[in-house]
Amino acid sequence: MSTLPFALITQPIKLLLIDDSLEVRKFLAPILRKQGYEVEEASAGMDGLELAREKKPDLVLLGVALPDINGLVICKEIKTDPALNGVFVVLISGEAVSWEDRAAGLAVGADECLAKPIEPQELLSWVQAMVRVQQAEKFLRTSEQRFRAMVEHSRDAIAVLDAEGSFSYTSPSTRRILGYAEEELIGRNAFDLIHPEDRSSTMDLFRRLLAKPRASESAQFRYFHKDGLCRWLEGTGTNLLSDLAVRGIVVNYRDIDERVRAERALQTLSSRLIEAQEMERRHLAREIHDEIGQVLIALELNLQSLGQAHSAAARAPQVEESVALVERLIEQVHDIALDLRPPMLDDLGLVPALRWNTNHQARRANLRAVFRADSWPGRLDSAMETACYRVGQEAVTNVVRHARAGEIVVGLTTGEEMPRPMAAVELNLGHS
Repeated sequence: MSTLPFALITQPIKLLLIDDSLEVRKFLAPILRKQGYEVEEASAGMDGLELAREKKPDLVLLGVALPDINGLVICKEIKTDPALNGVFVVLISGEAVSWEDRAAGLAVGADECLAKPIEPQELLSWVQAMVRVQQAEKFLRTSEQRFRAMVEHSRDAIAVLDAEGSFSYTSPSTRRILGYAEEELIGRNAFDLIHPEDRSSTMDLFRRLLAKPRASESAQFRYFHKDGLCRWLEGTGTNLLSDLAVRGIVVNYRDIDERVRAERALQTLSSRLIEAQEMERRHLAREIHDEIGQVLIALELNLQSLGQAHSAAARAPQVEESVALVERLIEQVHDIALDLRPPMLDDLGLVPALRWNTNHQARRANLRAVFRADSWPGRLDSAMETACYRVGQEAVTNVVRHARAGEIVVGLTTGEEMPRPMAAVELNLGHS
């Protein structure tokens, strides 16, 4: 027996032979059993129908002329019984099969019509062919049921759009995600429900997808739920317009509204944390500069006065050394305050502050510094200026500490293709 495709043979194939001729049954049944089929036999139509409902065979070989009822009636009963769905029926006539006989058989659902006498090899070939087709159809039905179950119970939803972007199919999950029933979306343009701010970008993506068969594109966008509120969705579209079984753009999508809201809350929290850190640095820098710095300056003045006294001539060298130490300490406190947060960052902006930091660190490390910011547009948002300054400050510090450089070059530019409020800052850092 030929090997069936798709690894379909998981149990013996069951055949039912219904024929009033004992000679025919004794001739055909052993041949079929020898090939590994399980064969049940019946000599009358109603007995055969009852046996079919009990055994549920894969294939029925059914004689047309039966003693109790015509085989065409039995064939129709088998084909219309939901419990016998998928059972193939081959009608076997004792006379030549005319086109009228074949038409009558096909009209009641027969899958094939053969005429006696039948050569054993011919019968086996027909049976094997019918079994292969029957098993392939069973496999497809099982696959379809499995796929349907997966789609219906999936948290994700599936939609198929035509070339104009209108719905031609939506999975049951659509109602859970968007609130719409399938019949409410079929024929409706998908872009009508996208938030106006996201519509242009998603339409551009859709047009790119149309130009690339079998390609996929992904995006996040806001979609109007049936309740009128917007939901964030994440979808991946695949161009299967050339696939005859699909003929559309298949979109797999899911609701990511909670995730997007959580990410935005985290971003807000992170921004607030950075802002709090900067405020603390600003406060600490002012305290060091204003409080400690003033005390040290006063101490320096006192020591200078003490050194100028005639009675202190013998202590003049120590006083001079103390003054030098205090001056050094004042300079260090000043540097610490500026490193924490230079006042010029708030007062003058990013460019002066970053230029000062570059020159200051280069001077302390005995390096040559080059700073360029020719095309810089001016002041930016305070948070963005702070972030850029910290990146530049850390980068210059790393060069000074680890690069063993003789020169440090810092360039500050903005992305040319982006609108100014959304400018992406690019810090070009080089050393030699």
